[in-house]
Amino acid sequence: MKHKTHQLYYLFYPRNWIIIALLLVSEVVLAQEQTPSEEFIFGSTFNREYRFNETYYDTFRASGMNYLTQYADPATILLDGINFSAYNGEHPTEWIQYYSTAYYSKWEAEENQEDTLKVGFKHIVRRGNNIDTVGSPATFLGRECWSTEGLTEAADSLLYGPHYHQEKVYKRWYVGQPDSLRWDVRYTPRFSMALHLNDVNLNPDEIVCRLYVRETYRHQINNQMVGGNRHWPLKEITLRVLDFAPYDTFKVFDFGDPDWYKYPEKFQDPHDGSNKRENLQTQDTLYFDRWGGQGVQFCIDWLRNDTKCNLYIDDVEVYDNNGGNQFANNAAMVVDRIIDYAQSFPQQDWPNMKYWGGPDEPSSLDDYFPMRIVDSVLNSIGAPRLLTKFYPWWEIEVNGDTQLVRYYNTVQPEKLTIDFYPNLLMVTKQFYIENLRHSLSDSFLK
Repeated sequence: MKHKTHQLYYLFYPRNWIIIALLLVSEVVLAQEQTPSEEFIFGSTFNREYRFNETYYDTFRASGMNYLTQYADPATILLDGINFSAYNGEHPTEWIQYYSTAYYSKWEAEENQEDTLKVGFKHIVRRGNNIDTVGSPATFLGRECWSTEGLTEAADSLLYGPHYHQEKVYKRWYVGQPDSLRWDVRYTPRFSMALHLNDVNLNPDEIVCRLYVRETYRHQINNQMVGGNRHWPLKEITLRVLDFAPYDTFKVFDFGDPDWYKYPEKFQDPHDGSNKRENLQTQDTLYFDRWGGQGVQFCIDWLRNDTKCNLYIDDVEVYDNNGGNQFANNAAMVVDRIIDYAQSFPQQDWPNMKYWGGPDEPSSLDDYFPMRIVDSVLNSIGAPRLLTKFYPWWEIEVNGDTQLVRYYNTVQPEKLTIDFYPNLLMVTKQFYIENLRHSLSDSFLK
């Protein structure tokens, strides 16, 4: 990683006697760099059933805690003397939560990750002890690309990867909407490519390449991995010369109607409402895609055995169809909605609002780009920044990379909040504290 995590802040959620006394969900400690310990923010969370009852607020104030996470609207009890973050996500039009829980990412085709167990596009084949590169980097029409320049025969590994876990569920809990909607995540991939004809008489009906999306995974049966990696096809299309007309122009290619894919139910986490990895241990057979070399792949096979044309690949972007699609197709509207919603909570009326709540425990690279955009927009207008809980115990490493480092370097949050329940674990399982120490140490990896 190019950046060091030199400004880290921590949120701990111990669950001990204070929870029982206050009927609270969790307890929070926010440690701030270069801030004396006596100024640590110490607090908890109020769910819907607590936030309209003044008794709970009085008890909270009497406890000495001064930081709260809860929903914020004019009907909410006034939080005199309590700093809080607004976790507003009960309705789809609450745009800060809506867009920060959308999925979107964009991958540059010229990246050439030679470690096949790491995240990134690959353009290599292994033949014995040799590694051959398929295609070559090129600049075409002012864009850095991956190309078929130099290829004289078909190749099934012109581009593949990036190999990363995608969420199969939305982390949204809307009031009055069935929970089943959370599982209806549909992804649309788009390939930006151009074709140059070396032979202007090339038959427009001849094939050029095949695009496809596949999921790479392994079976886990009774807590044991069985066999090697397997591939599950999700989408596929074959393109011909005519599809690229007008030539020497970058076009965006999708998979037609429908252009989206959805993971089969067997790839989804158990529908028990918690979506935690530890719950998977109760399942007999799992479909696991979080190790290195696993996860979604956007692939291109070159299907020609001549040099009559060259293909130039700029990038591949993927987005969900309920939020992420707007990042891809109407970014200006996204920015306007975030600004309008944030400014409907002016600081003079909400002086104790210190943060906006982001998604709960993100674990996919598709989470990170939307979060960074939302946080950047909030920062640009001087609004409270985005605050996101991170629970690394069950996702310390994802797809061959340390998740905390990847998250921090991608999102660049104002604060990194690590949610690890240290007080509870200190009482119950001492070795968990050692894992907390390792997680904090991982956060400082280069």
